Amino acid sequence: MRPIVVAPFDLAGADWIHIDIMDGRFVPNISFGPAIVNAVRHSTAKSLNVHLMIVEPERYLGDFAKAVADHLLVQAEPSSRAVANLRAW
Repeated sequence: MRPIVVAPFDLAGADWIHIDIMDGRFVPNISFGPAIVNAVRHSTAKSLNVHLMIVEPERYLGDFAKAVADHLLVQAEPSSRAVANLRAW
């Protein structure tokens, strides 16, 4: 995998990096998965703020946590069980 370029953000003084995760179902666009988040993690010491705009986000929390996201933001609308599953996780 090619290195993820985040150095310009580091040099500009960014406090953290925000990454929108889109699955093509909850929102029409498709973006990144855990492998890209992990690559970004290895490219910067900045805090990673990962926004899951995906259907059934509870299925992927562990994957993004293992990718070393510092903050996981979950768009709760796609799953009626999201809050209960997040509490259980």
